[in-house]
Amino acid sequence: MSFQIKTCMQLILLMHQVASNWRLVDQSFTELQMISNNWEINDRCFDSLERSINYQTCTQNYIQYVLLDDDRRYIYKSFNYKSYQAQVIFDAYFDDADNDVDSSLKVSYDSNKDSESEQLLYRRNYKQSDLNQNSVRICHSTWRDFEFYTVVSTIANSNTNQFKIKICFNPRRSRVSLGINNLLIYQFLPSNLFNLQWSYRNIMFIIVQGGKCQCIPDQQFSETYIGCLQECSRDYSIADYDKICVNDKRIRSKFTLFESESIPQSNQRYYPLIFEKDEFNPRNSDLIYENCNGISFIGKLYFNEGFLYQMSLENAIKFIRIRITFYLFNFQETSTIYILHNNRIQSRIIKGSSDFQVDNLVKIFEKNENCGSIYTLLRIEMTFQLFNSNPTILIKGYLQQEYESWGLRNITVDTGFCQENCLICLDFSTCTQCDTTYKLYQNKCVQNCPIHSSNCIDYEEIIPYSRYLAKGFYDLNMTLDEIQQFYDYTTDPSFSLSTKQKFSFLNNKIVLGGLLVWNDGSYIKTWIIQKPHYAATIYFNLTYGDTYTGSFYYKIGSTSSIGFQGLFNNPGGGQNLIGRTGLESIRFFNVSLTNFYTNNLYIEFKCDVINTNITKEFCAISEYFIVIHHCPPFCSSCTSLNTCSDVGYTGPNCGNNQYLDFDSSIENYSCKNCNQPGCNTCTSIEECTQCVNNQFILINGICLCNPFTFLQGNNCIQCNKYCENCYGDSQYNCLTCVKDHHRSIQRNQCLCLTGYYDDGNNLPCFPICGDQIIVGEEECDDGNIKDDDGCVDCQIKCQVQCTLCELDICKECNVEGWQLSNQKCIPICGDQLVLGLEECDDGNMIPYDGCYECKFQCLEQCAQCENGICKACIKPGWILNQYNICTTQCGDGIVVDPYEQCDDGNDIPYDGCYWCEFQCTEGCIECQQQQCKKCDYLYKLNIQTAQCIKENYYDNNDNNQDVEKSNLQLIFYTNFRCGENYNLIDNLCISQCGNGILINKYEECDDGNNYGGDGCSAYCHIEDSYTCINQEGSLSLCTYIIAPKLNLNILSDNAKQIKIVELTFTQQVKLEESLNFEEIIVFSIFPQTRYQLTISCISNLTITLSDPKYQIQIEFIEQIQNPILQVDIQKNTIFNTYDLGLLENKKTINLGTPFVLSQTTKQQLINIVQLNDVMMYSMVGVSSLAFLTGNAIMFLIYQNYYNNYLM
Repeated sequence: MSFQIKTCMQLILLMHQVASNWRLVDQSFTELQMISNNWEINDRCFDSLERSINYQTCTQNYIQYVLLDDDRRYIYKSFNYKSYQAQVIFDAYFDDADNDVDSSLKVSYDSNKDSESEQLLYRRNYKQSDLNQNSVRICHSTWRDFEFYTVVSTIANSNTNQFKIKICFNPRRSRVSLGINNLLIYQFLPSNLFNLQWSYRNIMFIIVQGGKCQCIPDQQFSETYIGCLQECSRDYSIADYDKICVNDKRIRSKFTLFESESIPQSNQRYYPLIFEKDEFNPRNSDLIYENCNGISFIGKLYFNEGFLYQMSLENAIKFIRIRITFYLFNFQETSTIYILHNNRIQSRIIKGSSDFQVDNLVKIFEKNENCGSIYTLLRIEMTFQLFNSNPTILIKGYLQQEYESWGLRNITVDTGFCQENCLICLDFSTCTQCDTTYKLYQNKCVQNCPIHSSNCIDYEEIIPYSRYLAKGFYDLNMTLDEIQQFYDYTTDPSFSLSTKQKFSFLNNKIVLGGLLVWNDGSYIKTWIIQKPHYAATIYFNLTYGDTYTGSFYYKIGSTSSIGFQGLFNNPGGGQNLIGRTGLESIRFFNVSLTNFYTNNLYIEFKCDVINTNITKEFCAISEYFIVIHHCPPFCSSCTSLNTCSDVGYTGPNCGNNQYLDFDSSIENYSCKNCNQPGCNTCTSIEECTQCVNNQFILINGICLCNPFTFLQGNNCIQCNKYCENCYGDSQYNCLTCVKDHHRSIQRNQCLCLTGYYDDGNNLPCFPICGDQIIVGEEECDDGNIKDDDGCVDCQIKCQVQCTLCELDICKECNVEGWQLSNQKCIPICGDQLVLGLEECDDGNMIPYDGCYECKFQCLEQCAQCENGICKACIKPGWILNQYNICTTQCGDGIVVDPYEQCDDGNDIPYDGCYWCEFQCTEGCIECQQQQCKKCDYLYKLNIQTAQCIKENYYDNNDNNQDVEKSNLQLIFYTNFRCGENYNLIDNLCISQCGNGILINKYEECDDGNNYGGDGCSAYCHIEDSYTCINQEGSLSLCTYIIAPKLNLNILSDNAKQIKIVELTFTQQVKLEESLNFEEIIVFSIFPQTRYQLTISCISNLTITLSDPKYQIQIEFIEQIQNPILQVDIQKNTIFNTYDLGLLENKKTINLGTPFVLSQTTKQQLINIVQLNDVMMYSMVGVSSLAFLTGNAIMFLIYQNYYNNYLM
């Protein structure tokens, strides 16, 4: 599969080549920054006390330095840099000494390792006689022993991540001091860690393989002078193709998401990400996994779920770098996470057989972790160009099984500009307009134009194909190697009195020559030019120091045999920058060599002075630039920019599909192909200017496939007709779907959404009418094909019962059994007519009576009800009997309260529980909670055990008692022993309750069983909310009922003065006897206030069943806050069809605060109305008179006044 966007390796422009292994890491105590810069100073070199830094200024000029003396001897600083070598350069002012004892200066290097001792970098022991330079006048006006040196230390060697530079001064007299300024610290680290042919020991994260150093996988990036890193810094750092982090000022950090270990609680906890649900596997999830090894992450996501991230960026941003940490759980092979940029595939993560494979992105690390189960923690980085300033990033899973999931956290977005501080970009790397405080230089934005430019045009850009041969001495950032490249040798007759160096510091830069370095003699250098050229330009400044009295000459040409140019004398003027009180003046030189074709460039700078005392005056070279004007690309010999001597040369032209590329490391031009997909012509590998054909569209220098196509090789192939974006031409290669087609992704297919179907011919899916899901153009979906229910073919239509229909909206239903509700005709439930969608209509709203709200309903204990017939009961404790009624099962060991007192799982009498009722021992006639309180005459009560003990009662009876008397006595004894409504059978008391024969004397009901919950309890009592039809000696029939309730409803607005309340009942009710409604009802207002109450009868309450309705009108006389209406109805006066009274006889309702006018306000309103009437009648009379007398104007004036002010 081919991708539209090139990898990040192709995006990185202007990667800086490391020219030298030495780097300046610290510059302190310079002319521009005479501050501590984290250097610390102590009174002694060992066991010392901290001191403040003492800054001194020369009296002969304005040069400042740090003073070391008897009270401040030790100055030091620590550096946290990866380093293998270090070197120190600084200016030292040796001021006075003793003749007898040596004072000393020592510079040392501490590697911060216990195993290594300090390395001595520089040491000088000196007496007064050693200070023979006699240069005191360069700083002090008074005579004393004085010397000025530029110290260049030896090189320290150590492999360390931290080191310390120490400077220790040991004066032997209190008058002896030392000044230090221009302190430079250099470190050395190989520019390419991977090409070392020797092993560095003890380097963090480095391993040695095959004689080469490499970073370990979890720290695979590296940065020069630092070492191995997990990833490059977010600001101003980007990785090249070797995963080496290089400085790039274009890129800066922008957004950071979910970096904290705990994601805060909020309504949108994963904002600004937008959750993309899977239409076929909807989930209801918080999407925050609270704790995975103490860290929260966004997730878990399943199947085709994902996140959308929409950004709004500045127009000058041309590329972005995104890093994401993924949590990957139980991925199966080939399961994939796609990352799309503006609906085009950018990258993907694919589960392989052993690990995760990636396309078009970089793995930062991959490791297995445990969070209840094994998962993979994968951090990735991707860098890509933008199409516009509002990129949309879609991260979407394409998983196969329900146990696969993923999440993410620690998302960072870094933005890359065409150039730093650029406002408007021409292309990917060229700025055309900078921010207001910056200037445009070499397509970049700088605060100040550099010295090697003219009007912010660099010297090498003035003439095409020009390049620097040498460039230096314009700031402090030069290494010793770079300085030495500017001369082959020198001649200096005063070397014994000089600083012993070939350079010095002047005006906050390193210069060639300078104070106590050069006043008589030459700097000579032969430069080698490798490439064909026709001219050269040399720029430099010469400083005449301390009112220099000599002359300057130079030779610039192909050999040393050419004559000197000059003499050039001091132009005069200037200012005192350094040294003695004489002034420093500057002359600028611009030397052009035309018709210059040789490969050698000889340059000699010569100062010639009569008085060669180097302590009194000097010369210095600064701002030294050599620009070679090369022949055009591919020309081996030329005489000018436009004249190439090669036969057949046609110019620096490349092929149609190529661009001209320059490799600065080897100074070579070449033609490179425009390898960007779909690109025909380009100016660089990132900037396409024309696409190969109309299959592509050019956006922001990138050729993109047109919508509904995908890139394959260098062609755009049509996606399958069902796909919006895809990675292949099959219907199983979809990435996104056209939402207007009502399709969504499921396993890379665009399938119809729920509620839609595919007709096999059209791309759009169509709504399924009749599935009770309203989608698309459907106005309704009632799941049937009836044409009389207001929903026909899933469109709202007036029903046949509608007697007034306007624009498919029903206004009236004047048909028996139907009523208007929400512009539809619906059956009247409770009228005992089964119509429309009604399943039944028993004329009441009593639940659990078989029909409730016109739907079949079983008893409360029924778990499965079909058309009003119970098929299964709730578990446990209930069973279905032969009448399809749920009853309790005595003997199942489950107590169902309140229908059973106990259940011991057997029917053994006198074991404490019998027939699910508590029972005492045999002979007990008064039993409470298994404790016998009284025994019959044949037993006696054992008080300790609460049990009855049998006595031998019949032993004293005469044998000649007749049988009749015995039978009568037996009946008496049975009643006495068992109680009424019991029979004594086999010496057991058997209750007659539950035999289906009602005995009114003892029973309220008898439904033929001993189960509770069916209306007639196990004790033959009628249960709450039931009524039973009873007949002596017959089976009782019981029905579940609910008592009627009183309803109050406010019909008026809350703010009105008059409140209207509707009074109704939940069932048809009647009066017990002929009473007036007002006689049994009382209305009260709380808190007490003045009001008038009127009762209007809409439908009256009588002794026959009806639906009574009343309206209560309450007019408040005075202001009141939130009054409450209380209605009290006399008990046992209102009953339903089953003679059940009201469930509650009291009802209250909050009426809301009324708006009440005071009497004074009312009277004022009445007066205004009366005045208005008087004025109206007066005006009518006047206008009538005016009309009759012919004064039409007066008539019109009064008529207008009437219309505007009285109407």
